[in-house]
Amino acid sequence: MIPGNDLRLLLFAHVVCRPEAEFDLGQAALVIAEPEYPDLDIAYYLGRLDELAARIGSQLSGSASPGDRAAQLMELLCDEGFSCARGDYDDPQASFLNYVLDEKHGLPILLAIVSIEVARRCGVPLWGVSFPGHFLLRGESDRGQQPLLFDPTTGETLEHTDLHALMQRATGKQRPIHQSDIEPVGKHTILARMLGNLRNIYLRHGDVDRLQLAAERLRLLDTQLPSGRPSTSHLH
Repeated sequence: MIPGNDLRLLLFAHVVCRPEAEFDLGQAALVIAEPEYPDLDIAYYLGRLDELAARIGSQLSGSASPGDRAAQLMELLCDEGFSCARGDYDDPQASFLNYVLDEKHGLPILLAIVSIEVARRCGVPLWGVSFPGHFLLRGESDRGQQPLLFDPTTGETLEHTDLHALMQRATGKQRPIHQSDIEPVGKHTILARMLGNLRNIYLRHGDVDRLQLAAERLRLLDTQLPSGRPSTSHLH
């Protein structure tokens, strides 16, 4: 067992075992990274998100619709250099928010967290979507329009045909896209998917101590998750 894990579980429980309106997603993601970076300055990285949001917010159109502002925000984040590298899918660091902010690449779900936290600071509606195999983002669409979906790795808007291709590429399966596949999810579900990614990486690497910590954190989150939550067999 990694030294200090009991205290880390207590800290994680203190942050996330409460209603979603009462905790900060960025802070919770940084708490997940803390065991790997014992001197991690969480306040510093939250400040980095503040700075990024201030820079991007100054470039957003104040007269555009919420959906158009979300699309602008996603484009501006890509202009900042955020992306997903091939090696990220087997690198645990790509699941740590501080690393992603420093290196500007990481798993889709971490890029989505950056987008969600920047959007929140800019007053732009943007939610996470636990799509099978590839985490997505959803903006506020105009009345009567189809849901506005974004790929956090490219910032691109996704059409229905794109979703089918993404499903096939990410999971190796072809099936209809269900409404539940593109529904917004809450912070607890996002954190559970993050930890599921880490658990799977540690399992592949045979890292028993880190696998145990990820599993214990998932068990804590289980008490906060809605019933009928999506399968974590295909993550990212």
